[in-house]
Amino acid sequence: MRGAVSFGAGVATQPLTERDQMRSYLVTTGTIVGLFAAGHLFELAAVWRSPASDPWFTLGVGLIIMVSGALCIWAVRLLNVIGSPAG
Repeated sequence: MRGAVSFGAGVATQPLTERDQMRSYLVTTGTIVGLFAAGHLFELAAVWRSPASDPWFTLGVGLIIMVSGALCIWAVRLLNVIGSPAG
């Protein structure tokens, strides 16, 4: 069959290095944890309750936001330490 396109046939791929695998992991987990923190921040703003009426809700969601935000920032910092992908 002339003119047929075969996707993926004959494409030379290089195996991922440990550095590339770590970058992929950090991007994925940093994004997921960052979205988790943003979602909880939105929840805290949308369902605002007076801290006097329910202090445990405010404290709990605030703690979740701080921990997940810190993990996201840590992933971004580690990603910067690893540097750009080789190639």
